Amino acid sequence: MERSLTLLRRESLDLFNIAFMRSALDHDQRYLEKIGENVARLKGDGLIRFAGADTFSGERTHLAQTGSGVFDHLFVNFSFADGAACVRGAPSPSRIRRPR
Repeated sequence: MERSLTLLRRESLDLFNIAFMRSALDHDQRYLEKIGENVARLKGDGLIRFAGADTFSGERTHLAQTGSGVFDHLFVNFSFADGAACVRGAPSPSRIRRPR
């Protein structure tokens, strides 16, 4: 992260999207916990403000990410190639709270 920030000539990033494949979750049961530890470290060091979950690996991965409590925002990929990344995970538009 520090090298990336140096190349970008920035002290920190407001939004940091973390993409990983479903196979990472399948391979390591502590994967999301480790991601959470890294996100906490990056925030604690002031290198990022918000961490985003990426839904590219499908619904099961998306639900694991949203249920982890690690992420501040979601990158939702709605493309024909993705096969409906989040069918159950995203609230319907009528249920989204709008800021007052």
